[in-house]
Amino acid sequence: MKEFSKKGIEVNKTEIQENISLRDKLDSTRELSPLVKAQDAYEIDTSNITIDEQVEKILTIVNNIADNKN
Repeated sequence: MKEFSKKGIEVNKTEIQENISLRDKLDSTRELSPLVKAQDAYEIDTSNITIDEQVEKILTIVNNIADNKN
């Protein structure tokens, strides 16, 4: 919403959520090269956490992977 607001475009949160959901559905169901999550991917729900908390979660995952390789 901030990106649109900076450009002077008014949109509401529901409209953005619907657009993202539609894009994800189209990407994951397309015939050629559908978007799929890798088997070894890590998923982080960033809906209700700060950027610093996101970075902390990512670093924890990376450090755990590095520790397991040693």
